[in-house]
Formats: sequence, structure tokens, C-alpha cells
Amino acid sequence: MCQSSVVRSLILLDADNFEPVVFAAPQPVAVVFWGPDCGPCHVLAPTLERAVDAYGDRVTFAALDTAIAPQVAARFGVRAIPYLLFSARGEVCCHFLGVIPWAFLRDKLEHAPTLSTR
Repeated sequence: MCQSSVVRSLILLDADNFEPVVFAAPQPVAVVFWGPDCGPCHVLAPTLERAVDAYGDRVTFAALDTAIAPQVAARFGVRAIPYLLFSARGEVCCHFLGVIPWAFLRDKLEHAPTLSTR
């Protein structure tokens, strides 16, 4: 997501590394599908940064520019961005479209069964 502090916190995905990063990860993964010219994506960036700070030890956070890998976005039915997808144990568990408020995202991360203490 442009050269903001969020980019340094997220794993940048493409068609080649998407599968191993997202579906072979030992912990849950949150992927944001975004675009550099997407205003709402930039609005969401501080919320993602906050999530990385709060949950980065339990969740892998990654980003995929839909212009770089449109086939990956199409595979998951991404028709608008930002689109946030959560994966755990090799499966998609939920997804959200649009700018997500911090309280909503935090609630989802706190109550996701895959994020509970094991």
C-alpha cells in the first residue's frame, strides 16, 4: 500500500507467494486486497497498522495489490476494494468489504476461534 508505514508491517503478496503465505501459514492470516489509487484503502491503512501492532504476534498480516495479481482477486470474488480476507488452518474463514472501523476489526480478531490461546 504505497510507501506508508503499513507497507513495512505487511507481507506483500503476488500470484507466486499467495498460496504459501496465506494457506500454509502456521497461524491465522489477514489479507487486504487493495490498490494504490484506492482512497478507502488508504483510509483503512491506520486501522490495519493498529491491528498489526495489537495482533502481529498471533496473526500474519499481508497485502495484495489487485492490479498486480487480478487472477488471485478474481479467485476470491473480489469485486471492490479494500477487501479483507481471513484464513486459518488453510481455509478462508471470513471476509469483509470496505473500510472497517477499529472496534469492529478488534472484535473479530478477539472472537475468532483460531486466535484463542491454544
